Amino acid sequence: MLKCIPDETIDLVVTSPPYANKRKNSYGGVPADKYNEWFLPITKEIKRILKPTGSFVLNINDVVQDQVKHPYVYDLVRNMVDDDWKWIDTFIWQKPNPTPRQVTYRFKDGFEYIYHFTKNIPFKRDPSAVRVPMSETTKKLIKSAKNRPDYDVRTYSVSGMNKKVSNLAKLGGKVLPSNVLTMGVSSNKTVHTAVYPKKLPEFFIKFLTNKGDVVLDPFHGSGTTSVVAKENCRHYIGFDKMPEYVDVSKKRITDTDNDHCGVL
Repeated sequence: MLKCIPDETIDLVVTSPPYANKRKNSYGGVPADKYNEWFLPITKEIKRILKPTGSFVLNINDVVQDQVKHPYVYDLVRNMVDDDWKWIDTFIWQKPNPTPRQVTYRFKDGFEYIYHFTKNIPFKRDPSAVRVPMSETTKKLIKSAKNRPDYDVRTYSVSGMNKKVSNLAKLGGKVLPSNVLTMGVSSNKTVHTAVYPKKLPEFFIKFLTNKGDVVLDPFHGSGTTSVVAKENCRHYIGFDKMPEYVDVSKKRITDTDNDHCGVL
């Protein structure tokens, strides 16, 4: 389906494909040793359809093979960089409620990776859309600094970065978040075997697109990305190979209200 999309027409691709050796019953499963061979042609199509200012956000995770971690994710990132993708950042999706398990050598997985790639620098972004309240610790650091005789109101170092205190005040005490995103695992497994929380695509949709932009999820599942895109006044495209999930996503999207968006 990616081949049906014209060149440079998509603002954001955000997706979570089946991980290596996972979802065998529904998606067939891709062995870790063959994952790059399978997925790299998909990344080339994604690069083709992205606008020059667009972003590709990939949620993926390690797998265990023969009792050890397989490096297929790291190989994938390396190969994408070699293919001239710009590797902007690595986010950690921290899960406060990971699935319990009993394993011999490892603890339960409390996080997954989210990789942010672009075609070019600069790229479209709106950091103000994802700012968070300043922590009490940072407020105390600034307050204590103001009491120092050598304090310079123009620039003050907070957590190793130069920040203008006056600008922080103008932002209403809000700062950029870290690249560790804490979001609970979705419990709605009845609609899909691997549902990610709505807040995950919402963060990147708000950060990397504007109202009226086009968001694509080529591994659509139950349609969470499109639901969030519609709620946030973005256009959406999604496709999935499982007909039952397509039906679920259609209903979820239809039931999603975006009357507040006006004419897009």
